[in-house]
Amino acid sequence: NASLGNHMHANGINMELYGKGLVQGSDPGKGAGYLQPVYLEFYSQFPAHNTVMVDGVSSYTEMLSYHAFDLMGQYPISGQKEGYYKDITYSDVYFLEPETRSDQSRLVSIVKTGEETGYYVDIFRSKKQRKGDKFHDYYYHNLGQTMKVMDADGNPLTLLPSEEMGFAGGHLYALDYMWDKKSVKLEDDYQAEWKIDMPDGEDDIFMNLWMKGTEGREVFSIKSPPNKGFKGNHGLPYDVDKAPYLTLTARQHGEAWEHPFVSVYEPFTSSKGKSIEKISSFEDQNNSKGFVGLNITHTSGRKDLVFSTVNNQTATYGEVSTNATYALIGTEKNENVVLFMGNGTQLKTKDFVIASVEKGNVVLELKDGKLYLHNEVPVKILIEGVANDYPVGPYRLIK
Repeated sequence: NASLGNHMHANGINMELYGKGLVQGSDPGKGAGYLQPVYLEFYSQFPAHNTVMVDGVSSYTEMLSYHAFDLMGQYPISGQKEGYYKDITYSDVYFLEPETRSDQSRLVSIVKTGEETGYYVDIFRSKKQRKGDKFHDYYYHNLGQTMKVMDADGNPLTLLPSEEMGFAGGHLYALDYMWDKKSVKLEDDYQAEWKIDMPDGEDDIFMNLWMKGTEGREVFSIKSPPNKGFKGNHGLPYDVDKAPYLTLTARQHGEAWEHPFVSVYEPFTSSKGKSIEKISSFEDQNNSKGFVGLNITHTSGRKDLVFSTVNNQTATYGEVSTNATYALIGTEKNENVVLFMGNGTQLKTKDFVIASVEKGNVVLELKDGKLYLHNEVPVKILIEGVANDYPVGPYRLIK
């Protein structure tokens, strides 16, 4: 969500994440009465939300706000109930952060990989229009009594106390409401994991966050004021409204457009464990700036390739190339395949080519030897050297 209308906070492009029966990445609520300092200075401001703050100063008038985002792409169309592929959804939004005049874009996708398994992809790009970027801070808060920060292999990272994130230096006063700030500078991929420790005999609930490392990155673990968004405990095993809200902040020194925040979130339980085995990133062979490529391997044997390009550039990785804001190729162990092209004109693999004249969303699924298609724009599809044209149509069997 953004900020349009009354009772809105200064929260930029803010998201909440759900997982295993709980709104785990929850908005912390208003925290206190509208005239109390903790509301005015913290709960209504950027650092209390799951968003990106620029140069430590992003803010604007809260309560009656006129800071909506522009919807650049979505699948399915909001409110659509039938006739679409249900295992991949996304939205792509653009926001002008008014305080620093920064371009911000956020692409969030839900990918369902089974009845009880799936993950979120979150790609956040941010840069000042006038250059001179000092840093961009990506905040994420999640329920749980404990949070750990690890390297890509799951080994604990050593974070040291830091005074960097504070009001001193002309930054937002909200930062002084947070405490126990520790950080580490690194260029490698890293993870964070929150644990909701349930009573004996019940499944513990987790959220795992994997983030792509990049040059100029610094990672903070922080305690934020409590989440006041829950009335009563909603079956949670601790006093959420009194406990610190455990927060991960990723700071990108310099711009965060060509060095975006790239995250994969997976909620899971202690009995079932994680369904994602390994995540790695790859570069575009055409060297386009700001490109994001992810290689996600699942314990089921499924493999997902994720692409996100900017400025209408065509990206190539091995036998796959695409010109799309968002593309995903999911290959199951049994050779079932899904090709998802979000707001694009071309997606090409070893076996298939999807091409359209106008930008749009197209899903092609090969399932148990049958081909299904949903195309919101007219497309040409090439399979085994044979090309066919398809007019716009809902999710349907085509072969």
